[in-house]
Amino acid sequence: DVDNEPEPIEAIDPDNAPEPIDVLSNTTADTILLTLTRDSWVEIVDADNNRLFHDLALADEQHLLSGTAPFKILFGFSSGVSIEFNGEVFDHSSYANNGIARFSLPPEE
Repeated sequence: DVDNEPEPIEAIDPDNAPEPIDVLSNTTADTILLTLTRDSWVEIVDADNNRLFHDLALADEQHLLSGTAPFKILFGFSSGVSIEFNGEVFDHSSYANNGIARFSLPPEE
């Protein structure tokens, strides 16, 4: 019986595909991108006291976090972590003491 055959699925034409939605641009949240080259303990808390990260972050991982600035940040092995704040690379090396960095983003004046 021909009536029981499924309808053919149409291929999506890439020229007429819907535009992807950039979720980050549609929100007022601030973002932090962590890129790890070495294992490091990471603690990040936002202005609303939400714990965004509180764990051992492993080498070769990336973590994208969002919340309300200012953020309180602690890196247990600071040289193993690079950080971007709202898309801008932030150099946290001046906050490191014995390999541990504590700082706020944006930095307090």
